[in-house]
Amino acid sequence: MPIPAGPDIDPADLPPEHSLQVGDVRQPTLDVAAFDGSPGDATTAAACAVTAPGAAPQTLDTATPDGGATWIADAYTCGTPTGRWVETWTVTGRGADTFYTVVLVHAAPTAGGQTWIPTREQVAAIIPRRTHVGAADGWGKTQGTFSDLTRPNARQCDDLIIQSAQWVELATGPIANPAYVETATTCAALRTAGMIELTWPDSSDEISNAKVLLEQADRLRRDLAAANTTLEGADPIRPAVLPVWSFPAATELRF
Repeated sequence: MPIPAGPDIDPADLPPEHSLQVGDVRQPTLDVAAFDGSPGDATTAAACAVTAPGAAPQTLDTATPDGGATWIADAYTCGTPTGRWVETWTVTGRGADTFYTVVLVHAAPTAGGQTWIPTREQVAAIIPRRTHVGAADGWGKTQGTFSDLTRPNARQCDDLIIQSAQWVELATGPIANPAYVETATTCAALRTAGMIELTWPDSSDEISNAKVLLEQADRLRRDLAAANTTLEGADPIRPAVLPVWSFPAATELRF
């Protein structure tokens, strides 16, 4: 939900609340907590703007379906540049305040790949410490995603994401049913996070964390493979084949 601005809030320091890909459509909403049905509520109004990195704010038309308690802005399409997009709500009248929502917009790690492949941000949510700028020294500002300034960097993270997605499908077969999309994403994200901890350890704690994450991913993959098999009625990667028995050719018995 949008975060009140407050006197010391810089939207550049806020954690992202949503992670979307280029081309995704998003519709901002806002609940005005101060709206309680009293006469002064008629003065409440809310404006919304979205700002892409390095771009001017884009004003969105807003409407309220309930007289001012809830506000809905026009939907917008996430485009380029990628990075932190900031939605800014400005409320006047009763409940006057400014509210921010940070949306991370990113390009898919692979073009035309699995629709459920996890994003860098979804991996980062599992191991946020890895997204510190200057993470090699264990210090810095958390970015909430991987970049050229993190360890591993963005390209290395993407490579592991792709490998983890392939690892999932090796056991499950193609994930085509919408019921299992989120589970497949989580499984690949856990595997990627575990491999990052294992590949770039700063201490024994990372090794221990890697083992936990990889075990969780392995268990989830087994469950996902079993569920996918049950749903499809057959093993999705091993088609049913009737056994073919071979006997030696018949011979004439002589006594």
